[in-house]
Amino acid sequence: MSAYADSAEVVTCSCPAAQAGSGSVWGTDTYTADSATCRAALHAGRIGRQGGTVTLEMLPGEARYPGTTRNGIASNNYGAYGSSFRFQGAAASGPQLCPDSMTAFADSAEQVSCLCPGEATLRGSIWGTDTYTADSATCRAAVHAGMIAQTGGTVSLQMLPGAPRYPGTTRNGIASNNYGAYGASYRFLGDPRAAKAGAPVQAPVAESLQRTGQVQLYITFRTGSADLDMNAAPVLYQVRDALAADPGLRLTLIGHTDSTGSAATNLPLSQRRADSVRQWLVASGIGADRLAAEGRGPNEPIADNGSEAGRSLNRRVQAARMP
Repeated sequence: MSAYADSAEVVTCSCPAAQAGSGSVWGTDTYTADSATCRAALHAGRIGRQGGTVTLEMLPGEARYPGTTRNGIASNNYGAYGSSFRFQGAAASGPQLCPDSMTAFADSAEQVSCLCPGEATLRGSIWGTDTYTADSATCRAAVHAGMIAQTGGTVSLQMLPGAPRYPGTTRNGIASNNYGAYGASYRFLGDPRAAKAGAPVQAPVAESLQRTGQVQLYITFRTGSADLDMNAAPVLYQVRDALAADPGLRLTLIGHTDSTGSAATNLPLSQRRADSVRQWLVASGIGADRLAAEGRGPNEPIADNGSEAGRSLNRRVQAARMP
């Protein structure tokens, strides 16, 4: 969109499948004007790999463009750039999800507040103790620092200059690594504490589906049962609203359990729980042909079943976008 730089035009165009798979992209949600338009649309979740029509708005430049990996597309970090664009119809803003690392904020003194969903605490490597290299996994570092439990939460952090060394330690079940000099770092704000694990923090459903094509749903059931608990309502409403807002969205609902009990019990239980979510959505007006359900029992854990926090992250229904 470089030809539209320094304008405020709204542009509608068609993205053939071939263009969706080529070119480079800088930024997330807001992209540099020289980013490949159709590849950025795929990264943003506005089209699939088969292509489609998009509408975007030209915007002024920004001080930085953080890169992320979404929908199989890796965008790049970039500093100040004089013109940008954003696709219309993006998911409504909600809690800002923490970036995988703080690399895009290197060489700044910004304070950042963001949300760590439960599954984000399980990913990546970290270097340092209390002060972490900018490329350390943000949410995993937050657990190591004692700011949140493994089940997730909200954090605030301060970007800092680099340090000559980053000593590694083991804290709160997380091992950080030693590292030498690194040019940018961050430190969490607030009093470090051994955070108590609560219910897993739910990632925003529509935003996660748009960005990554899947989301872990922490829907509560009665113990040993496929009956939906009343506390499941807020998450179910988010799924229903995401489907209602995008008539082309089709989901596979995949039930998972922890390792407590036998596989012979857990596999059919996970199927029944996925079926319960599907039935609730159909009863709420979503077409049955847009939903599939399956159960995988304890076979695909995302956390260690040796702790209650880990088991609570494994008890979930995964919603995955169908091709």
